[in-house]
Amino acid sequence: QSMLFTDPNYQINADGRLSFDPTHMIKLQWTALLPLDVYLSGYFSHVSGDTYDRELAVSLPQDLVYILADERGHYRLPARTNLDLRLEKTFPVGGRRFSVMVDCFNVFNADTPTAVLTYAGPSFQEAAKLVNPRIFRAGVRVQF
Repeated sequence: QSMLFTDPNYQINADGRLSFDPTHMIKLQWTALLPLDVYLSGYFSHVSGDTYDRELAVSLPQDLVYILADERGHYRLPARTNLDLRLEKTFPVGGRRFSVMVDCFNVFNADTPTAVLTYAGPSFQEAAKLVNPRIFRAGVRVQF
């Protein structure tokens, strides 16, 4: 539920770019068959960062109100570049197929901020959330 229209003060500097505004986005997916019937799949994405605003906390007699110190969308998070890979080998066993797979997420181990602290002050623009670190996952699949 939005608080945007509950107080006229929330309309200060409300014009501008939306907070969720990934202006540019590139996504590529592929699969390649390697020797020994091993499949290599990949997912690459590059997304420009979302916008954010510097907020001021103003104490009014009836309430604490947060207003935008700059035009909406004045700041932008850094772009996120990601690569996920999967190696998969399938073995026929009887009338079934048995697959072994290994995934690697965030191959570049990027530590790109996905959110920052937006309240005006000494901690303004400090990273609040980062992209998940490089993660490996192993799995099996049985098809029958």
